[in-house]
Amino acid sequence: AIPAYQHLGLDAIVNGAATAEWTGMSTDLAIGGKLAFVGSPTPVAGESPVNGAVEGMYHADAGSIAVRSMDIRLPHSTLQGKGSLGVSPIDRASKMDLDFESSDLSEFDAVLRSLNLTQGKRVGAAALPVSLKGQAKFHGQLNSSWLTPRVEGHLTANNIGIEIPSSTTDPNSPL
Repeated sequence: AIPAYQHLGLDAIVNGAATAEWTGMSTDLAIGGKLAFVGSPTPVAGESPVNGAVEGMYHADAGSIAVRSMDIRLPHSTLQGKGSLGVSPIDRASKMDLDFESSDLSEFDAVLRSLNLTQGKRVGAAALPVSLKGQAKFHGQLNSSWLTPRVEGHLTANNIGIEIPSSTTDPNSPL
């Protein structure tokens, strides 16, 4: 992996069976399986343990992964989903049903830093336009490609701060 993506702040040991089917043409290739995630027995400082499972099948002819089920759990967050995840070419659309719940968005700080999320001098989770002190739940869909991500749905939250930028807002100030 590219060095920036080698340490995402998520600690998991991945295990599971995979299958591959191919009849001779590159478009006939199908690779899939069920992968289980378990936090390592020795926690890594600064990383959140990940538990759960993902089951899916990549179909080369469709350029997408048919995700049968996804259930990912962190200490303060869960992500569940199913649908089609477009991967090839990179602008292939996805259609994933998603359910996300969290009481601590800072669990994703290292991931957001790796993705170079910035707002002024703020980076990672601090650059998000929200400050979560309570609980947030999201139910919706990812209906776009990786290049132009668009997530639509319904968000309910309590004890949350939302930043609405104005022309006088200092992007370097904490939320």
